[in-house]
Amino acid sequence: MVEHNRYQASILRHIFSIGGIREVHHASDAISALETLRACPIDVAVVDDLLPGITALELTSLIRTAPDSPNTALPIIVITGRPTKRYVDEALRTGVNSFVKQPLAAGVLLERIKWTMDQPTKSAVSC
Repeated sequence: MVEHNRYQASILRHIFSIGGIREVHHASDAISALETLRACPIDVAVVDDLLPGITALELTSLIRTAPDSPNTALPIIVITGRPTKRYVDEALRTGVNSFVKQPLAAGVLLERIKWTMDQPTKSAVSC
């Protein structure tokens, strides 16, 4: 997960735990996220859209296109409070696989993770 807010990160960890997700790597910014991706095999990235430094869409672009990206096909779910059509269209063009709208609903997030991992080449919006 890539989340800069400690409180929100703890909520996400709790949701993951409820869903039976045991191994969670946490990065608080995009640079740390990229370092984690290079160091650990990651199955799915859950990314807050308001990161310090660069946005979730910029991070997605780096993951998708950087020559040294360890997993250009990594499923990416963005948590957003602003799922406007323009934002969603831009995110899908960038390579985001799925979205979950804030405020978070645990069941929706867990369903979206499962769906995204089952069908990593498709995109879905859950707003």
